[in-house]
This record gives sequence, C-alpha cells and structure tokens, in this order.
Amino acid sequence: MTGGYEALEQFADASPKKPARTSAEVEQQVIEMREAEPTWGKRRIAEALAKKNSWVPLVSPNTVKRILQEADLWSEPQKPAKKRGLKP
Repeated sequence: MTGGYEALEQFADASPKKPARTSAEVEQQVIEMREAEPTWGKRRIAEALAKKNSWVPLVSPNTVKRILQEADLWSEPQKPAKKRGLKP
C-alpha cells in the first residue's frame, strides 16, 4: 500500500456530482400525457413514450413518477380500508 494512512484520508469520492437529468422535452411530454390521460399511471406513461420512440425506453416508470410529483400532478393511490371483524 503506497501512501499509508495519509493516502486514505484523501480518498476520492467516486459518486457522480451531477447525476444525469431527464431532458426538458421528455419531461414536458410526460406532463402533457398525464394531463391528456389523468387515469394513466407511471408505467402506462413510460410505455406510451417508448412506443412513440420505436419501443426504445425514454424514461423509467419511477422517473415518470418523479416528474409528475415535481409538477404536482401525482397523488398516491388510496389503499382500501382494512375490514375489521371477527374471523370465522
């Protein structure tokens, strides 16, 4: 090991400083699709964008969700209430 413990103190962080960001054009397409089809979820929107792009994915479903959350167009689905009662 060269440099000893002093070299470890100056260990370079390998994580990216600026992660890749979806283009503004794709983000706009996601928002327009959601406004045109408000019942579509993140997977359906991602698939529709891929279909327009010769089935080459442009964004992941989770990226669609992030874009819609930032645009205030995403609401978490309500879970049905659990039934309380006696078990047979």
